[in-house]
Amino acid sequence: MGAHVPLRLIPVLREVIAARCPELSNTLSCDGSLSFGYDESFNLRQALTDELCDTGLDDHHEPNERGHKIERLIDIVGQTGREGDQA
Repeated sequence: MGAHVPLRLIPVLREVIAARCPELSNTLSCDGSLSFGYDESFNLRQALTDELCDTGLDDHHEPNERGHKIERLIDIVGQTGREGDQA
């Protein structure tokens, strides 16, 4: 199943994939389209969650600018994974 990542979020997603799950680098196309199944979705959501905890929270444990982007990516990837699971 597939989804489209907004252009402003593509660089963040590419960074997370490269750093935390390079085996998923083929799931994101040049135009921001995502294509994967439930297992890949789960692994990417876990990587995004780890990144959120490491770089996306301020001193008060509230999302910073990067954190808001990562939260949006978690939503997009999660929705894509659910769609793939229903197919």
